[in-house]
Amino acid sequence: DSSGTLQFFAAAGAFPVRYSYGNDGYVAGGQVGYAQQHKQWLWGVEADISATNVNGSQTTFLPPCGICTRANLTTVAQDMDWFGTLRLRGGHVTGNVLVYGTAGLAYGKVKYSYLQTNVPFGGALNSAGSDSKVEVGWTAGAGIEYGIGKWSAKLEYLYYDLGEHSFSVQHNLAPPGVLFVPEFQNRGSILRAGLNHRFN
Repeated sequence: DSSGTLQFFAAAGAFPVRYSYGNDGYVAGGQVGYAQQHKQWLWGVEADISATNVNGSQTTFLPPCGICTRANLTTVAQDMDWFGTLRLRGGHVTGNVLVYGTAGLAYGKVKYSYLQTNVPFGGALNSAGSDSKVEVGWTAGAGIEYGIGKWSAKLEYLYYDLGEHSFSVQHNLAPPGVLFVPEFQNRGSILRAGLNHRFN
């Protein structure tokens, strides 16, 4: 059973399928929203969309082992092209300062790539693949906003979780239909500053 053999190799560590690395970069975009204030309490809804340059990668070297006579070099990469949210927001106002919490829907376009080569054979290609998808999940966070007249400045933290993603990659040393399935996670934190204008 070739499929079972390949799964056994992966379980034994000859071919990694799960990876752990950090993503970093920047976001820049705009938002719209609606808010109502009653005494010292404020509630509302916000939507935003941002172009992003958030990416990460990891390269793993695995030397020959008892079940695999070839060393393997595997590189995975993940890039987020854009990111958006639709959130409820609520908080407490003291003077010109609003302290708030927020939570809701998050979504973003993410690209994935996978490349594996045999090191002792001049970098002979074992397998390569890529995929992209608009991922949907959730976000939650908190922030502080300071207002002067119709303008306000804010500092906000968001944690987002767009779930996991996997795709199939054919290994050129395995029979057709015997596939690697690398798994990626889409979770992270965003710290952002903003400037808002109130129209009413």
